[in-house]
Amino acid sequence: MRPGLSSPRKHPGWAGLAAAALACSSTLPTAPPQAAKVQDAGAGGDTQPVEVAAPLPKPVEVQVGATHVCARMDTGTVACWGDDGVGQTGAGNIAVGGAAGASIVTFPAPVVGVTGATALAAGAGHTCALEMAGTVRCWGANAGGQLGNGKDELLYGAGKVAAETKPTVAQGATGLTALAAGDQHTCGVRSDGFVLCWGRNDKGQLGRGDVAAGPTAAPVKMPPGVRGIALGGAHACAAKKDGTVQCWGAGAAGQLGSAGSAETPTVVTVEGVAGAAGVAAGALHTCAWLMAGGVQCWGANANGQLGAGDPAGGGKPVTVPGLANVVLVVAGADHTCALDKAGQVRCWGANGAGQVGVAGKGSQPPVAVAGLGTAVQLAAGGSTTCARSQDDQVLCWGARSSAQFPGALPN
Repeated sequence: MRPGLSSPRKHPGWAGLAAAALACSSTLPTAPPQAAKVQDAGAGGDTQPVEVAAPLPKPVEVQVGATHVCARMDTGTVACWGDDGVGQTGAGNIAVGGAAGASIVTFPAPVVGVTGATALAAGAGHTCALEMAGTVRCWGANAGGQLGNGKDELLYGAGKVAAETKPTVAQGATGLTALAAGDQHTCGVRSDGFVLCWGRNDKGQLGRGDVAAGPTAAPVKMPPGVRGIALGGAHACAAKKDGTVQCWGAGAAGQLGSAGSAETPTVVTVEGVAGAAGVAAGALHTCAWLMAGGVQCWGANANGQLGAGDPAGGGKPVTVPGLANVVLVVAGADHTCALDKAGQVRCWGANGAGQVGVAGKGSQPPVAVAGLGTAVQLAAGGSTTCARSQDDQVLCWGARSSAQFPGALPN
């Protein structure tokens, strides 16, 4: 057990697993006795945090996609692992047809071509990194133009996977200070407070006032003053410096927080939210954490991902009970987690793979994640949740069917 951790499950280090693989090259290394499950969710996941056996330098950020995970190191390098069926780990693999799970990277693999990274974003099947020099490089799935390199599915040709296995430059994405990624779109906050987006735009998720394709970066039609952004399945939301939240894109489940906005390519203001410090977005829901320390959520709620309210959900924000001093909220497809000032993590929503951190089908209201210790950063995607501890270890829980926990066998 490392300082600050409360007995997290731990898998063997890189050297031990590599030696095991060499000794028995025809099979994957099996987990040693100390890696036996403490709590298995029973559907390709774990309810208790598992420490990632990362062989690379000190991680300072972790981001989670639908079925892959990436970490940024203090050296500015990036390593990824998990599903690489469409090149989202940057390891250079593309499975025939791009079938999810057909190609899996079981250990953290350095992403060649990214240096001096200062921020990461992981979408459903793609990843982007912001470099110190200001360049944004993206890799993985590109059917919607989410890599920003000017291509989309129409330019790859029949029978070819619309993807890039190595980092490619996002055109026009300059002057950015932060990144966010959705299913098939990507956005960044510029240093002057404007937002740039690129990728699929069939639901107006690029905020340009139309639904035309957008394979290169262009500004969202909204005033500056953006504090942070979050992207969901096909929508996007921004927390403004004046404490309001504005959203655009798909809204049939109420994820835009504005009455009557089933789908809009123009920005709408979320009604009933004030004093927002930041936003998080799941597949069909959105949450804001407030400067006062509370959390409000809106959108789909069939799995309890709003933390309160009617299972039918809707566009009216509800206050999540049992939370205080929250400094960060993250969302997977249908679950949500919050980090407070004390470094404690509480989650709620769908729990089919253990992504909420407790046994059972789901949770509403929030429950504390046991065995995590003190966290300083949090990330979620798909049905997986990861945290970075105060001593810069990465721990994950939830789905691991695509080796989202390096050193653990997918099940």
